[in-house]
Amino acid sequence: MKNKFNLKSIKEIFLRIRESVIGYYLLGLVDRLGEHNIFLISGGLAFSFIICIIPFVLIILAIIGNILEHSVIENQIDIFIYRLIPYKDYASFVKNIIDSRLDEVKLFKNWAGYIGVIGLFFAASGVFTNMRTILNNIFNVHKSKTLVAAKARDFAMILIVVIFFLISTAILPLLEVLKNFIDKIDFLNIFRLTFIAKAALSIVSLLITIILFYGLYYFIPYGKIPVRVAATSAVCAAILWALAEVIFGYYLVHFAAWGRIYGAYVFGIVILFWIYYSAVIFIIGAEIGGLYHQRKQKKMDCLF
Repeated sequence: MKNKFNLKSIKEIFLRIRESVIGYYLLGLVDRLGEHNIFLISGGLAFSFIICIIPFVLIILAIIGNILEHSVIENQIDIFIYRLIPYKDYASFVKNIIDSRLDEVKLFKNWAGYIGVIGLFFAASGVFTNMRTILNNIFNVHKSKTLVAAKARDFAMILIVVIFFLISTAILPLLEVLKNFIDKIDFLNIFRLTFIAKAALSIVSLLITIILFYGLYYFIPYGKIPVRVAATSAVCAAILWALAEVIFGYYLVHFAAWGRIYGAYVFGIVILFWIYYSAVIFIIGAEIGGLYHQRKQKKMDCLF
């Protein structure tokens, strides 16, 4: 009798935890880890991104090459790469690879070059195709489109990201100028406005990351994703990405012995791991949004 009572009490406690907000998301996420094979599909998404990253950066260079000066473009590409891979030594490894291809971008000013840009569009669009397949599954979207319509949508997503890149190109340098201006004024330093400027830069950077994630979650799936669902996914993914950046960076500095294991290949290996972690975070953010949507639907069903 006592054992039955204890078993019943444990079940009641588990149900209460399950029904709580934190328990719902934590246990729900654990369930979805296995149900959707998150770590497996993260590997596929990371591989797709690795293949597409260089064509994608070259597209940005080719499209905005006639809009901005070369020095400005180079500076913003540096910012883009360092934001994507927030570890200087490893980001420099990717930057050197891209710099070695910059001479080819000059060819994009003739007709053969434009054909090359079209080829890059097809190469870079693959990552959006994979993202769409994953997000459609997570958000239970069962709509489909023709191959032509799907590719047109992928090309549009590339252009949206390029436009977003242009906007961030205008915002981030202004914040850097403001920070440098404050650093030079002793009177303002008394009030520790330098710290405020740095904090503002970090906040704006986080907001840009949230907006980028929101655009991916909202526009990539075929179905109409509710704004709150996409926003929930975006905020969670951006926060997790920022935390992963700090934790992974701390691990690299204090614990990792990858240099002794992989030798000359250490830069490439670290970048691959970071891209994989980013893919996992992107999918987990979507899963949290999916759980949020599911919870809202259950509440609506209870009302009716």
